[in-house]
Amino acid sequence: MDATELAKELWSIANIVTGFAVMQGLGFSFALGDKLRFLQTPHGCVQPVLALICVAFTGMYCFAVWRLEYLACSHIDRSLLGVWREVTIGRIAAIAVFNAALPVSAIYAKAIFSQ
Repeated sequence: MDATELAKELWSIANIVTGFAVMQGLGFSFALGDKLRFLQTPHGCVQPVLALICVAFTGMYCFAVWRLEYLACSHIDRSLLGVWREVTIGRIAAIAVFNAALPVSAIYAKAIFSQ
């Protein structure tokens, strides 16, 4: 496999990781729907545990996307490094919004909006 094909494969894998992370975050937020009222009560440790799980998964997905960019940048032309960097920042932002910010804000919505 030459460097161009490898970069294309890594690009596709990074897109798959990003898409999966976004869909998982949306699916998790949607699945919270009927349980959200129970989770928004201030009793127990369910909220912090779920929030930490969301943040942990977000960190793993962001690391995977960053690592794919790192591997690709070692095999591509220097003129394309900026493109990979910008797209990776966008992918990480999308993962952070949909896999951490959305579910965590849904879990803590009552506490956020009651102030």
